[in-house]
Amino acid sequence: ELIVATGSRSFVPDNFPTQARNFFTVRQREDIDGMRQYLAQPTRVCIVGGGLLGLEMADALHQLGHEVEVIQIADRLMSRQLDALSADLLQELLTLKGIHITLNDEVVEFMQTDGMITHTRLKSGRVSEVGLVLGAIGTRANTEILQAAGVRCARGVLVNSRLQTSDPNIHAIGEIAELGGETWGISSAAVEQANILARVLTG
Repeated sequence: ELIVATGSRSFVPDNFPTQARNFFTVRQREDIDGMRQYLAQPTRVCIVGGGLLGLEMADALHQLGHEVEVIQIADRLMSRQLDALSADLLQELLTLKGIHITLNDEVVEFMQTDGMITHTRLKSGRVSEVGLVLGAIGTRANTEILQAAGVRCARGVLVNSRLQTSDPNIHAIGEIAELGGETWGISSAAVEQANILARVLTG
């Protein structure tokens, strides 16, 4: 039996300036270390993405004294996890804290000088000065090794309720596992899957 839990990586659209020195995603410790030099003094942070990771970073950076704006293309925060009422309550809480929330909009241009993002332009036309940009749009499952082995994949690795892939001797858990068209990027789901798989493998 083989268990695969290769996790995921940050999704970054093609038009995002990944080579800019003050553009970051957050998946590893190195990402946080790289941000620190740009956060030594209070600065304006633009977070692209209103999901769980983006909002956690928004709250943390706001508590450190930075001005934070979250840009969300959807009409509510955490649109995959929350219904409209819950999202409204969350937005109200964050706004009361002083975090700026912009919904139904997206960044269409990153203006740069000497490899640094200086301003963002939204689809609505608004231009804002920024000191740091954080991409938190979502993730992509690391399925390449299983795809190369001929295992069936879609957005993630397709599994059944016993967490078996299309090869019954290979199991997938965590962020790469896809069941019924859904993937789960939270630690509690991975723990539950691990418990289920342990029960399956022990009969």
